[in-house]
This record gives sequence, structure tokens and C-alpha cells, in this order.
Amino acid sequence: MPEALFFYFDFNCPYSWVAAERIMDIAGRHTRDVRWRAIPSEMLCHESAPWGFPPGRVPGVEQYIQRDLGRLLRMNGLEYARPVPLSKGASIAPSCGFHWIREEKGREASRAYALAVFRARFQLGSEVADPDVAADIAVACGHGRGEFLDAISDPVWQGRLTEEVNAARKDGVIATPFINVDGEPFWAVEGLDIVDAWLARGGW
Repeated sequence: MPEALFFYFDFNCPYSWVAAERIMDIAGRHTRDVRWRAIPSEMLCHESAPWGFPPGRVPGVEQYIQRDLGRLLRMNGLEYARPVPLSKGASIAPSCGFHWIREEKGREASRAYALAVFRARFQLGSEVADPDVAADIAVACGHGRGEFLDAISDPVWQGRLTEEVNAARKDGVIATPFINVDGEPFWAVEGLDIVDAWLARGGW
């Protein structure tokens, strides 16, 4: 049986959202499963972009990103309500919750939760960094509020998130979205079409 793809994403990244909406269809065309991994970029990159500076401090970059994002969302038929400004720790609570759901409820349940978080964040503008908001989404997905809130405040699951980030670094993850296909790394949402072609042709 073919190996699963590994998909690394950040709930604070709209490009990760686009990738999350597409990755299962791409993998399904090639009879592949996908292992989803929530990775807060600030933990992965030590609070800086992989190229060494925050994009918002470079003249013109923020404006380009918003234009590029709008173009990409229209191409993929996704509606976007620009969310509250990105902030430190914005994806910690839902990421802890994602890994708890994955471990306790299974992969399909965690994928459903991840997509619900992305849609709340980027289509409704919800502040998913708020543990209560993250819990509201979990409840809507059929999980208990109390057990969810207990999990994301538990040092065990907070430590698990650190372990996942460290594992991502070992896998060569430099930023999100990031996909590992049989050891071949692909970074950025534009890489999805390359992933599709790579799987169809068996690489090149």
C-alpha cells in the first residue's frame, strides 16, 4: 500500500487553509491517505519567517500577500472574510486541540475539526486563539467542551505540541503549508499542483 502524505499546516495561515481544502482530493486521486499535522509557525520558526524577517516589515510585502491571497481564493472558489490581525499564540489552542482529537477520536475527526477551525478563522473572522472559541468549534464537531478545554490546558498536550513541532523540523519542514511525499518536500500552496503531477508520474 502506498505511503501516506504528511501535510503540515498552521491555523494562522490562510495559505494553509487553501491547502487543507484541496489536499484530500489530490491524495485521493492517487489512492493516498494524508497525515495532518498542526504546526504553529511561531514555534517552528522561532517567531520569524524562515528568510529571517517578518514580511510585514518589508515595504510592499503585506500588500502583495493580500492581493495574491485574494487571487488564490477566487481561483479555488473560496470566500474570505479577512480575520482579526495575526497575533502571537493565535494557533496554539486549536493546534493542541487538534492533536488531542487526533489521538483520542481519530484522524477523520481531527481533519473535520481542522477544516472547521480554518473556516471559522478565515470565512467568519473568528478569533480561534481564544480557548472558548476553539472549544465552541470542537462542540460543533461533536466533542465535549469540558474535555476539550481540559486537554488544551494540560501540560501533557502542550508538550505534545512541542514534540510535533520538533518532529516537523526533523522532517525538513521550514514553513506552512508543507507536504512530504515519500520523503520529497513541497512548500507553499502553489506546490499542490506539483504534488499532483509528482504523484501521477511517480516523480521525476
